[in-house]
Amino acid sequence: MTKYVTLHVLGEGGMGVVYMARQEPLGREVAIKYLTGASAANAEFRKRFEREVAVSLRLEHPNIIKLLDAGVEDGRCFYVMEYLAGARPLDDLVAAEGALPVERALDIALQLADALAHCHAAGVVHRDVKPANAMLTASGRAILMDFGLVTDPGATLLTQPGHVVGTPRYLAPELLRGQTATPATDLWALGATIYELLTGRQAFGGPSMMEITRGILREEPPAPSTVRAGLPPQLDQLIADLLAKEPAQRVPDAATARARIEEVLAATGKAVPLRPRRRTQPAVRLSRSTAAVSEPPRGRIALAAGAALVVALLVALTVGLRARPAAAPVVAVASSAAAPAAPEVDAADAAARLEHAIDTLAPLALQRPMVGEFVKAHRRKPSPAEQQAYQAVVNRWRNRIAVALVQSRVLEAARAFSPVRDRAFGAGGLPAESQRRLAERIQDVLELATSAQALGAGEVLLPPLTSPRYGQVAQSTVASPAGGGALILERDRAPFAREAGAAPDVVPLTLEESDVRRMRAVTDPRLPDLEAEMGTAYRLCGKPILARGAETMEVRAAMSDTRPELGMRVLIARTEPATDTRWLPIAWMRPAKSHEREFLYHTLPPGLLAGGPLWVRVEVMYSWPLAILERLGAQDVQLPWLFLAAPR
Repeated sequence: MTKYVTLHVLGEGGMGVVYMARQEPLGREVAIKYLTGASAANAEFRKRFEREVAVSLRLEHPNIIKLLDAGVEDGRCFYVMEYLAGARPLDDLVAAEGALPVERALDIALQLADALAHCHAAGVVHRDVKPANAMLTASGRAILMDFGLVTDPGATLLTQPGHVVGTPRYLAPELLRGQTATPATDLWALGATIYELLTGRQAFGGPSMMEITRGILREEPPAPSTVRAGLPPQLDQLIADLLAKEPAQRVPDAATARARIEEVLAATGKAVPLRPRRRTQPAVRLSRSTAAVSEPPRGRIALAAGAALVVALLVALTVGLRARPAAAPVVAVASSAAAPAAPEVDAADAAARLEHAIDTLAPLALQRPMVGEFVKAHRRKPSPAEQQAYQAVVNRWRNRIAVALVQSRVLEAARAFSPVRDRAFGAGGLPAESQRRLAERIQDVLELATSAQALGAGEVLLPPLTSPRYGQVAQSTVASPAGGGALILERDRAPFAREAGAAPDVVPLTLEESDVRRMRAVTDPRLPDLEAEMGTAYRLCGKPILARGAETMEVRAAMSDTRPELGMRVLIARTEPATDTRWLPIAWMRPAKSHEREFLYHTLPPGLLAGGPLWVRVEVMYSWPLAILERLGAQDVQLPWLFLAAPR
């Protein structure tokens, strides 16, 4: 009888706990993942887990993670996987060592291509190939992980066409366009992964998801040989063929990709490593055999062909096994050995984990198709059939958002970051630009959560993530401001001087024509392909201001007759505005009520606006729930004045 003796907790994820265990009587170390929380009862998650287990059963290959067992223990689902002692995720490896030696990078690429060839031959598309989903053992064996997003022609498609899911930096162009994943999709992601191994940088980077998406769809990355000198010239063509925008123009299949990689490796004068292509023994056994797990619970009910678990548990397991300070916080659970106490969380590390998780979630990329479906399905006076169709959209997006949150580990990262957010923001915390970038990503998550809840697609229970050290506050934090700049959008300037508390020498960055305080948007100004429909969605300062040193500044604004669901975001640019100007959001402000006139305040990190002249832009924070549920397509924000206040 098989018995698993749990030794200690390896990590805690958003939906479960990972244990180090010993399998008796073999005495070998394994990793056991237990599902926790309400998601175990979700029918959609049950189907996804069954798919994940079924796919793992079929994929027996030395470069694919080995599933050993699975079952249900006192109503809690679990599975057992090989424990990769000393293995490191490829993204950690590149982060620590930079660009890898050519022969080492190509050896890893060979193994991943071989794993994908095996997947595709079995009719499976991975859909989430990336450095974080591949481990490298001490012996040099590359292991492809995380089959939670696979598509399988022989099974019901649980992720619907048109839904963008995966990690944005490694999503092929066709997925961003809402098309179906194919083996060519995995080859594109393989090309992006090889690019990163060889150059130490991502093929498509950028400070925002919009820029990353634009790059993937419209731009070509720099050739590897221009990033790193001394690379074989054949590599440039191989990467270009893998990263072709159109699937039909890429390397035709994974076997051909492997052969091309072998040719490049041979050109370097290194021998092609001899590695087994298949395991000779079955890798997984899933049966109704009697088995016991000593603490946690006994009385196992075997799982046949999969059971209730959650999508993408391989990701959680992978992170739980990473031996690095950024590992998931350890929590106390019932176990045969006491779990170690939770270490003090480093604010910078928690912030980096949260930012990475939000980048993986890609809230804007997720929100766009969600909004599109709700726009099409919503009716003011629906017929029974239309109401049923609308409810189907609600149910589908409730599940998709839940799955995306688990996949990205945002909730876990948010819980770790929340207690240290005041240390991360403000003086003595992260660098000013890092604070701004993190605040932008947090706002994207909050907007997604608000939209999802308002449209009926479920409540996202996020802990507090913003801080009064950098965020909207109830009262001003800058006494007697003497400098800065003001955008005055109403004809009468007298109220500004009285209400803003500004000194007479404040530079007015005003529009001179007439009373133009109203901004109207008919879509989200962040969608570049809809710029022609923006109307007056933003206001731009005609003159730059000169930020003063590294002093603390705050944003002050008056808003009038504006609904609380709406608001405005403030952006800056370091160069004179042009069509390709890069605007950086620095503040997000919403009124508390629909007052006739309300004063808002938003703190900024010290030094954020230092470094010379800057231009200011203010734009509407568009509400999609209002546009859909109340048919309020044109949304107005009344902004009499805006003041970037600097202290004396």
